Amino acid sequence: LRDVAKWKDGSKCLVENAGKLMETGKQAECYAKYFIAMHMARSASNATVEGKSLAGATYATLGATRSGLSTKIAAAKAATPPRTDEAAALQKDLDGATALRSTMQTGETLRGLLLTTYGFSIFGDKAGLAATVCYGVAGLLVLLSAAGFVHAFVGKKNGTA
Repeated sequence: LRDVAKWKDGSKCLVENAGKLMETGKQAECYAKYFIAMHMARSASNATVEGKSLAGATYATLGATRSGLSTKIAAAKAATPPRTDEAAALQKDLDGATALRSTMQTGETLRGLLLTTYGFSIFGDKAGLAATVCYGVAGLLVLLSAAGFVHAFVGKKNGTA
């Protein structure tokens, strides 16, 4: 977890929230922006297709990678004679790309949900601030109304009203 804190600026929030129940929008943002994003980046960096790293791959780009591999597998099987060893190696790459694409889809979905939660928590914070201001204004109006009544009654006694 200490490596995560050095991964990107701001990722130290993971250490601060380690072991805590996720209860705030800020915690959701931290988890989405740093933990899930780091896991996805590392998963892509560790994956290879035809000996090439998939670092920087996304759910969208892996669709084209999978299609290309499927085409190559079909061509290897259709060759005369069939290149079964090549098809088997390509199938392993296809399986890896499929698994990585699933990881990316799940990661992006989770990140989206958590960042939506964070966004709505900001609305909640702003609404709480607005409510506090409204209560303050209401209190001030109550005090001014009370002062007006006191002034009206005191003024009648003194004959100035």
